[in-house]
Amino acid sequence: MELFIGKQLQVVGYSFILGLIFGGLYDIIRIAHCLCGIASYTGDSPGMRRGILPFFLFFLLDAVYMIAVTAMFSIFLYWQMNGTFRLFVLVSASAGLAVYLRTAGRIVMLFSETIVRLLRTAVRWLVVKPVRGILRVLGRVLAGLYSVTIGQTAKAVLRGIRHIRSGRIRRCLKNDIGIY
Repeated sequence: MELFIGKQLQVVGYSFILGLIFGGLYDIIRIAHCLCGIASYTGDSPGMRRGILPFFLFFLLDAVYMIAVTAMFSIFLYWQMNGTFRLFVLVSASAGLAVYLRTAGRIVMLFSETIVRLLRTAVRWLVVKPVRGILRVLGRVLAGLYSVTIGQTAKAVLRGIRHIRSGRIRRCLKNDIGIY
């Protein structure tokens, strides 16, 4: 199948834009790495987490990214080229990715620590604090219900056990001392 020059230029432009999109998606992954404490792009911070779980998460995020990029690129090839792979499409998408990472990607990663702090603060104020408040109120309600129901029953049972024990002790003392 022959492609006209206009169609080839159009495909090159679209694949370059697709490469820019791939770079933006990879920045999201890199910020997620910083957010999880897996990597720091502004230097090795003291809060870096080491261990098997962060590196598994690192691997998982990269694998999901690669699968998504592969799926998007395949759909793009079927949409623009009827499934035919051409090297110029891959080269222009790679050029778009490289241009993004060398320009906007550096700017985004320069502010990545600020973005991570902003996201953590937003999560703290929008998720953690309300959940803590709800759990605190729920804990007080459950403690009140416990003291009214199970707590009173437990007190009564313990009083009965003490009463039974004291009665046994009194009988034993009567037998030992010989008081009738």
